[in-house]
Amino acid sequence: MRRYPDHSVSIVRADTALRAGWTLTSRDKAKTKTVGYHYRPQFFAEVWKPGESSRVFPIACKGNHSDRQKAYEQLASAAVHANGVHIGAWNETPALLFSTEISLGDPLTVHALHADGPDGWLHIPDGTPATDIGLPLENKNPTIGIVKPGKGKDPDTSEPGCQVRPDDYQWFQRALARVGAAGLTAFAGDGESTAALLTTRQGSDFFQGFAHASAGTVQDARYTLLGEKFEGTDHVLRLNGERVQAFSGVAKDISMPS
Repeated sequence: MRRYPDHSVSIVRADTALRAGWTLTSRDKAKTKTVGYHYRPQFFAEVWKPGESSRVFPIACKGNHSDRQKAYEQLASAAVHANGVHIGAWNETPALLFSTEISLGDPLTVHALHADGPDGWLHIPDGTPATDIGLPLENKNPTIGIVKPGKGKDPDTSEPGCQVRPDDYQWFQRALARVGAAGLTAFAGDGESTAALLTTRQGSDFFQGFAHASAGTVQDARYTLLGEKFEGTDHVLRLNGERVQAFSGVAKDISMPS
């Protein structure tokens, strides 16, 4: 947050976001050609502010019960997964790589790498209204493959994977916003709202007709957990007959002012 003051950070499942445009596997309900490349990051971290360009960082995570050497191998493997998605030009997308070492005798250790890069920006023209997640995603099928510029007289080539090109920036920003919102509505148990935010390929059918009782009962809430103050919302619902009160929030010092 020091690098991006007054911005929010959303963590979004990468496969769900990419399925807004690409057919990732043959099991997807689509008539278009599959990407044909099974290495992808697990998540995207989007740094955003309403009405402005946002920046997206692919995240690849792995874990082991072994040792540091295994963690190094996993970080190398995670780089391959993160490299399956380029946002902007070839080989300029920053990424976050993690390998969590869960030892039986030593403390949990998280090995992290930040692969630097100048791109990852979803450049939005000045004066563009804030992303409206209520607008449906048009039937967009981005080009499959990542353009690798040729050297000298060599022509450009296409490498396997997904590339978000300039013509796709505004569309992909809306796709990320809708998937992020769908994650919150699914957590709250509102299947109807979740289904409305997702496409068939993204799994909207799973949430059709699924909603907990009192899913719309939401209220502002503040709690102190382990001495840390949190702000967010309470969701009161029934789960198999049992009353459930679910709190969703963030630490007070990083919450956005209302």
